[in-house]
Amino acid sequence: MINSNRGSSCQSTMIRPKEPVEHSESDGEKCSVSSHSTEVRELSVAAIIPRSPVHKPSGMPGQATVQRASVSTTDGVKTPVESSSGKYSEKVIEKANDLFGHFHALIKKDPLNAYSTYGLFPYLSPESQGRIFCQSASKRLTCLLSDEALNSEEKDQILKFVVKRFNENHIYSEFQKEIINDFFESASVYLKQKAVFSHWEQKGAECTSTEPFYTSMHHLMVEGARRQGDVGWFSLNDEVGYLDRCCSAFMFLINKLIMQPDREINMALLNKAAGIIGSIVCFPGNCYPVSVNKNEDNTFFFDMLQKGRIYNKSNLSDSDFKCLLNDFFEDEMKKNGNKVFSIEDIQKNVPEYDEVLPYFKFIFKEKCTDENWLSFKLQYKSKNKQADCDELLENYYKSVTDKNKMLEIIEEVVTVCCEIQRRHPILDGNGRLFFFILPAVLLYQKGIWLKESLFNPWLLTDSKPPTYIAEKVVGLCIERPMFSGELDWKAGLSEADSARIFCTMGELEKFKEIINRKPELLNTKLRSSNMSLFCAAARNNRTEIVKFILDSYPDRTGLAELQNLLIDKESQGYDPELLQVLQDAVSRLE
Repeated sequence: MINSNRGSSCQSTMIRPKEPVEHSESDGEKCSVSSHSTEVRELSVAAIIPRSPVHKPSGMPGQATVQRASVSTTDGVKTPVESSSGKYSEKVIEKANDLFGHFHALIKKDPLNAYSTYGLFPYLSPESQGRIFCQSASKRLTCLLSDEALNSEEKDQILKFVVKRFNENHIYSEFQKEIINDFFESASVYLKQKAVFSHWEQKGAECTSTEPFYTSMHHLMVEGARRQGDVGWFSLNDEVGYLDRCCSAFMFLINKLIMQPDREINMALLNKAAGIIGSIVCFPGNCYPVSVNKNEDNTFFFDMLQKGRIYNKSNLSDSDFKCLLNDFFEDEMKKNGNKVFSIEDIQKNVPEYDEVLPYFKFIFKEKCTDENWLSFKLQYKSKNKQADCDELLENYYKSVTDKNKMLEIIEEVVTVCCEIQRRHPILDGNGRLFFFILPAVLLYQKGIWLKESLFNPWLLTDSKPPTYIAEKVVGLCIERPMFSGELDWKAGLSEADSARIFCTMGELEKFKEIINRKPELLNTKLRSSNMSLFCAAARNNRTEIVKFILDSYPDRTGLAELQNLLIDKESQGYDPELLQVLQDAVSRLE
């Protein structure tokens, strides 16, 4: 069975967890929505919190005027609940104090020092500490946002409270403040998205006389293995704030189908969605890890090997490598009677094979310590990945037209989504876009609503045939017609984030409107990234955006940035016109 290093469990059970009241994990961390004490990996934070008197003004039951209540942390830091007078319920103050205490202990515990960006994705560095921070922070935010005793406004107030305290206190580094701002901004945006989406679903159900079903979007954006106990809403490995971006892209695509129900989704539209989630489309060829378990049925993977090529890049001799493959795939070779398949057929290191495109390249780099596993790097070699994926989508729409049964439709959707994901047409986020977002959108177009993702799809996508996966997915679906009401996919976005999104999507007029009003955004790095808007536009082949910035704000782009974009320019996948624009700009500045 394949494991693309996105989860270590090989479970096949599908879980739909209930909204949590209390969460526990094996690392000793415990989070309760009514708790006022926190333990973070043996680090204790004082149970809080000396508050100043609360006075309830008449005519406003349940509200209070805050008189500089404060938090006392284990290292003696005192910071106000709110620096200026404001009216908040005692419940909000209490929850804000609790959340601040947790994050104070967490951020002082882990020595986080930078973002390591891949495209526009914000990964915390060092990676191991980043994972610990993201998991614990996500868990606590999930507890808060799952608390049915708090309404959306109160939850938003709590998030703003905590951010303000961090920003106003001198003991935190600028990077620590940046982490908190980014993490909480993502949670705040998701709150607004969730409210907008729920309202849209409610109205749609009323207009179509459909039985109400309210989608929890994080159930679609995160595989079940990561959301056990609902602790994974806001973290993916060591990445900060991915959920709101995924939800924006999902809502964007759904809205496009609302406006044009019969439109065929293509890579041009999916590249816009890729821009929303923070990926880029211009990059050298990338690959991803897959691992095969000898004790599983590897027939489907075996078939992929027959159609692809294996390259031995390990320290094993070719002879030893052949013996390893023969032993590992002994059962599969017996099924083929040694007539259809042989190791010599797939071990193609001959240079002339590189001229025959496209093909899948399986790169073997080292032998696993566990002899039951065999690992490869999988790379799709093609002259034009985007065109190949467009052809897959065109064939999907032709094939699905005459399918009426739910299982048949799901199988067609799973097939095209797995094939695109396997080709990795964008730099980062291929799994979330092509195996989480796209299937839900394609099924929605056929009157099928996907309620949640599979428990652990990464164990299936490259090891099991589409029929097998479809049978797992069908139990997660309901029939529901397409709704006609417009969906506000930009809900909760700041002006800076809107500029980023319109830039990477290539929405020139909307981008110009923001930049002409706030040109300083051109010199602001994108949220959690060291990439400027100009660089993001170039990396997404947005030629008109690049030309606008160079013509209207020539002093905002330096020679070094332009030269950096042209490194390995032949392999970046730039459109010819964009490449010429960049080269001309360099010539003018040199």
